[in-house]
Amino acid sequence: MKYLNNLIIKEKKGELEVEDILGLVKTGTASLIPDLKILKSEIARKDSYSALSVPYDRWIEIVCEFLEHGYARLVEIAHRDKYLAKFAISALEAAKSREGFLGIITIMKSYNLNDSLDYKNYVKCISAINLMISFDDEIKFSEEESTLARTLIHNYLNFTKEKLANESDIITAYCALRKIGNFESLSILKKMPPIKNAENIGIDKMVMSIIKKRMK
Repeated sequence: MKYLNNLIIKEKKGELEVEDILGLVKTGTASLIPDLKILKSEIARKDSYSALSVPYDRWIEIVCEFLEHGYARLVEIAHRDKYLAKFAISALEAAKSREGFLGIITIMKSYNLNDSLDYKNYVKCISAINLMISFDDEIKFSEEESTLARTLIHNYLNFTKEKLANESDIITAYCALRKIGNFESLSILKKMPPIKNAENIGIDKMVMSIIKKRMK
């Protein structure tokens, strides 16, 4: 496959990126798994994987799991291993599909925001939802599915209202509501603490304006 050959060439040149590997989620098939495992071995042979190294082996493993077993396996991995969850969530996002969107919702439903690792992965899920539905019209989902995603984002905002949460994470949650927010979203946004970072000021009002226009 041409795409995989390009990956191998990039790896030899030291130009391989995580996004290159994740691209196989959308374009690859299970027939690529043997070659991906060879690529993984080649990378491992050259790299001792210090703390600062990009864990390409993990990314390749996740993609192989998806190509062989599908969306359900990524959801299973995210439930089973909080460290690997971030890889699984990224792969679901890269799929740019309704199935990936629903997989992320399923993962979020199992997380406890009071747990620090669950919290980080929950925020990553919100970011994935934002990127999947705000900028990609090819993903179609039902009103019920929209409600599920919206409720989970509302839960996050209500949780962070009294917490010292990272403002950029809150802004991501705001933006994720642009396409699925409703009157309840508007009420929650109005009650959130004011934005302090100068470069983010006005985003809450922009999001509320988009929601209002969409609901007319």
